[in-house]
Amino acid sequence: GGTGKMSTALSRAAMAPRAAPAHIPGVNAIDIPYLSKNRWSPNFVRMRREFRSDVARTRPHVREVVASARRKRKGRDFRNWKASQSWMPKANTINILIAMNVVYYLLQVVIPTFTDVGVRANYRVFQGDWYRLWTSMFLHGGPLHLLINSFTLKSFGPEVQRLFGTTRLLTIYLLSGFLGNVFSLQYGPPYVRSLGASGAIFGLMGALFAYIYRAEKKPTMAQSIVSQRSLLFTMAINALYGMRPGSGIDNYCHAGGFLAGGAVAFLIGPRKGNIFLPTRRRKRRDDGKKNKGDGSIVPPVAIEGILAASIFFAVTSQAPMLIEFLRPMVQGGYQ
Repeated sequence: GGTGKMSTALSRAAMAPRAAPAHIPGVNAIDIPYLSKNRWSPNFVRMRREFRSDVARTRPHVREVVASARRKRKGRDFRNWKASQSWMPKANTINILIAMNVVYYLLQVVIPTFTDVGVRANYRVFQGDWYRLWTSMFLHGGPLHLLINSFTLKSFGPEVQRLFGTTRLLTIYLLSGFLGNVFSLQYGPPYVRSLGASGAIFGLMGALFAYIYRAEKKPTMAQSIVSQRSLLFTMAINALYGMRPGSGIDNYCHAGGFLAGGAVAFLIGPRKGNIFLPTRRRKRRDDGKKNKGDGSIVPPVAIEGILAASIFFAVTSQAPMLIEFLRPMVQGGYQ
């Protein structure tokens, strides 16, 4: 009798809350119960059984999560390795524009009269060849000219696409090239012959300049990695080099393209915040159709209409150059 009562009292005392050990600083001794060091005490046995049951219940799920994570990592590592081994550039909008310029230059080399048909000669434009305002932005005067324009387009183009989206990038590019030629036609020498994508590229720089100026006043907009100082420095170098006699640079086209790009970006660019930042987990179109809350002056539907009209005129203006491309085939081959 007495022994049984003594063992029951000891077990209850072991399960009762006790003061925390004195070596644990900052612990409230009233809130935290102290477990007995005896591994066979009822409290310790109960906790051990609950822990084992929880582990057994969650073990299949943990194994599945670990296996899925390993499969994803293995696939991601393989894709990264495959991308690193590939020598082909990524087919984005900027690389497609550069490839188009390269193809046109190869046609210029193969077909001697190809350049004369598409170059912007002001006196020919006044005579009625208005298509030259579009075709000249795809032609270049030599390999160095093509290399410089491609490098500049690759330097500033991806940033414009990140901040404005693909649709607005193409709209700014085509309208800047066209309006830059119109500006040079109006204020330049009457007998000048001009060609190159410099007007369109300067339009992208003008769009960046306008965006940075607006983003400085609105912190909700994404900040550009290109500074206004770098844009001004690039423009100053081109302007100084173009002022040299015999340089062959059409500064009127550069200035017109820059002003046109800034004006177009002011009308169609985002005003409230940037919504075109790319994400890896969720793919979404960056053309502005689903994102209507960026506060642009021109609505997204009108922007798409402007781009469609620009592409229509740019494509239809290539008809004389297409005829010049097919003529040697009909006459018996290229010389």
